[in-house]
Order: sequence, then C-alpha cells, then structure tokens
Amino acid sequence: MILSLKNINKQLNQNKYIKYGIITILLTIFNFSFISFITIFNVMPDIFLIFVAWIAIKEGRLFGIFAGFIIGLYLDFVSGDVMGINALSKTVVGFIAANFHKKDTTKQIVTEWQFIIVVFLCALAHNFIYFLFFVNIGNQGYILFYLRFGLSSAFYTAFISVFVYLFQLRPKTKY
Repeated sequence: MILSLKNINKQLNQNKYIKYGIITILLTIFNFSFISFITIFNVMPDIFLIFVAWIAIKEGRLFGIFAGFIIGLYLDFVSGDVMGINALSKTVVGFIAANFHKKDTTKQIVTEWQFIIVVFLCALAHNFIYFLFFVNIGNQGYILFYLRFGLSSAFYTAFISVFVYLFQLRPKTKY
C-alpha cells in the first residue's frame, strides 16, 4: 500500500495532537500532585504557560493560539477558576510566543536562552490579564497584587523554564 504525502502529513499531525494531549494530561497530574511542593510564599510557576509558549514557538502562530485556547479552556474546567480566564490568558501567551517562531530557526530559538526571555514576557502578559479577573485580590490594589504575585510568578515561571532549556540541550544519543 502506497501512502501519499498528504496522508503521511495528516497522520503526523494527528499524532502531534495526541502527543500534546497526553503531555497536557501528564502536566495536569504533575501540577495537582507536586506543584505545591515547589510553591514559595503562595507563588507557583505556571508549567502550562511554559508548555503553550514552547508549542507556539515550535509550531507557529495559528497552532500556538489554538493550543493556548484549548489548554486554557481545559484548565478552566479542571481548576474551577472563572470560566474563560485561562482560555483568554493562555491564548494571549500563544499569540505572543508565536511571534518568536521562525520556520528555519525554530529549534534554535527553543533551545537557546532566548526561550527563557520569551517565557518571562509571556508570563508578564498572562499574569496581567489573569489577575484583572482574579476575585481574591483583597484589600490591596491591583498594582500591589500584580507586583507581589504577578511579577514574582513571572520570574518563577521563567526560572522553571530553565529546566526546559536544559532538557532541550541534552545531546540525543542513538542506541
């Protein structure tokens, strides 16, 4: 049986969706099981933001925006947040990170230190949007709340993205 190039490309894309879906589920399990162990002063890194940024840089704008929306909507359902807040903020992350997608240099950008800067910029924008709709700000104003939680979360998320950077730099060994 001879497979056409179109069928091969379609099959690879379907496998890509399945792979990203499985990674999202594994990240969910990790997030709800272990992220509390690395929370510092009620500030936790956003591993889904890192994943959406990585997808957007790797796959491009349309796929990055779509992935950000789907992953954000999924997070809205499983986390109990205000419906749509994660979908909106992760979509913006996909849009911003996709601006760093270049077809010929995708692997370079994902594996270089610039990825950490991209994640930091995405985290700043994400937290700005996310905390606009956050209901538990309390007596502090939005600016103080953003400086305390939004900025520190952006730095922490960028720090955690260093591990993605290191993972990407590992030499691939053939067995």
